[in-house]
Amino acid sequence: AAGTPRRRPPPDICVVALQETVELNVGNIFWATEEEEISAHSAFEERVVKELQRSGQRYMKVGSVGMVGLLLMVYVRGELADKVREVDCDRVKTGVFHMAGNKGAVCVRFELSGVSFCFLDVHLHAGQESQAARNQDIQDIFSFAFQACGAYGSSRAQKNNYGRASEFAVSSHNVTVMLGDFNFRLDLPEDEPLPDGPPSTWLQYDQLRRGCVEGLEDFVEGEIEFGPTYKYLIGTDMFDSKRHPAWCDRVLYKAASLDTAIRLKRYDCLSQLRNTSDHWPVIAELEVRDVRWHSLLKGSLASTGSLRTWLLHKSLSLLGGGAEEPPLDAPSAASAGHGLGSWTGGLMGGCCCGGTELVSAVRRLRSCSSHSVHHVSPQRSLTPPALTPEFS
Repeated sequence: AAGTPRRRPPPDICVVALQETVELNVGNIFWATEEEEISAHSAFEERVVKELQRSGQRYMKVGSVGMVGLLLMVYVRGELADKVREVDCDRVKTGVFHMAGNKGAVCVRFELSGVSFCFLDVHLHAGQESQAARNQDIQDIFSFAFQACGAYGSSRAQKNNYGRASEFAVSSHNVTVMLGDFNFRLDLPEDEPLPDGPPSTWLQYDQLRRGCVEGLEDFVEGEIEFGPTYKYLIGTDMFDSKRHPAWCDRVLYKAASLDTAIRLKRYDCLSQLRNTSDHWPVIAELEVRDVRWHSLLKGSLASTGSLRTWLLHKSLSLLGGGAEEPPLDAPSAASAGHGLGSWTGGLMGGCCCGGTELVSAVRRLRSCSSHSVHHVSPQRSLTPPALTPEFS
């Protein structure tokens, strides 16, 4: 009807990635039991599943993997489940001599009709003067993810159904998305005042844009037209005076060859989601095209062979869009922390049942429909861990 907003179709692939789902203290990093960590992560996954059920679409779980405060969950739309192959998961610890999982990455990779995807949920070293450590984090994540050998030449056990057979590498995927808390800061002394001018003028000092970051030269980021994502007084739009504001929360992506094209359609900050963290969430929408999909995915995707990719970073709320967004609920004290979510997929036409547009899924409980989320059975016998403990 005239004047009615066009509903976006549901995502084909949903990827929700979080950081700091628990407080990063010594007890949680080194001494939390397997049961405690699984319980904490299960609470988040239950919220995500309920929101997926609300969408009116049936989703199949590909895999999920956790490490201390990091949690990554991957789902595909039910109609595409039989096209998912070669699922593998891993985690890479980069904290305290590669023994602590408070920093590092959790990863899920798979193939969809012959096109390989790799998603990395990262939490890099914090601090204004820690860019060298962040560069090392990036190098270690790329070097050790899915590999049989780790830091110092040590063997990486094939536990929790992680393949770790050196069969895959981050760099070998057709589509790679790296998102999370990169902790990039402004390349300015913390004890000096910020330059005069609006926040947009501060971007010239961003460490990624100034070339201070190593290892991400092949990745692409959309134009940033939103304010800093860190550090706010929770529940307000006021910066914490103890830190310079920064764009810590990012979404980076890479296509490996000319056969695959990724087009950015949206990159924004959801400043209204301010009650769960001192970070604000960032959302990106990408459209992925691959020549192989013209014949392989007919009947499942549009004839153009494309996917729409949604990426949301650092949100701990569930948004159900549509003609207008619903009111935002303040989180409970028990759900404090911050997280990241990403959405990959979406038909070129059609809409969600009930006109609900999935934007993010992490922290808000809602009533759900009778639709169910099931596990994918990959072609290889690997069964991805539903939730994985931190312990080696």
